Amino acid sequence: MAKALKNLKGNAPAMDGLVRIMEDMRICKDPAVFGKRKRWKYSECYGVHLTKSVSLIYKVDYASHTVYALDVGDHKWLYGRDNRS
Repeated sequence: MAKALKNLKGNAPAMDGLVRIMEDMRICKDPAVFGKRKRWKYSECYGVHLTKSVSLIYKVDYASHTVYALDVGDHKWLYGRDNRS
């Protein structure tokens, strides 16, 4: 996550989106409502768009009431591939 945040340092809209979504998750009863359930590499995780091209992958631990931010970046950074044909 630290390396991903370093890569986003110059992307102000993505950083603003990250701060906004983390604040919203902090005050929400169920942080899973912000994202879409992921499969394969990030099973058991959720993804939410911070900007049109940058997403945040996070995991919710309901037992400890904790949200773990796992990764942030564009599609190729997160999944290592590009879906465009």
